[in-house]
Amino acid sequence: MAKLYFRYGAMGSSKTANALMVEYNYRERGKRALLAKPAADIRDGEKIVICYGLRADFQNNLFPGSMWLLAWADEIEEIKTVCWCGRAAKCNARFNENGIVREGAQVVLGGNDSYIALCRKHLREGNLGPDFKLKHG
Repeated sequence: MAKLYFRYGAMGSSKTANALMVEYNYRERGKRALLAKPAADIRDGEKIVICYGLRADFQNNLFPGSMWLLAWADEIEEIKTVCWCGRAAKCNARFNENGIVREGAQVVLGGNDSYIALCRKHLREGNLGPDFKLKHG
């Protein structure tokens, strides 16, 4: 059976860039890699499966898919990123012009305009950092 990997990281941890680099490395060595979201086509036989995604939402609740990947993956790796303060950022904070959003739908599509990776301390405090006020008034 093919090996299953789950590589997760907070917003801004370069998951997509990492996936593209891995695909490039496989292709460069004459191997086939399929980048797909959300499902992979395995008609050509087994291949290593490497999944990238968020572990938890803006309320630190696991996504259903991530829960199962954490349970089933042969290897689990965290793609690390840092909070604005320099500490490890483990949390995804959703924000708007008023600051951190604490309630709402689990999935709201967005990027750097809606989410920021924070350490647990700054998520709890609601502190988006000194640059947030400069950028958002």
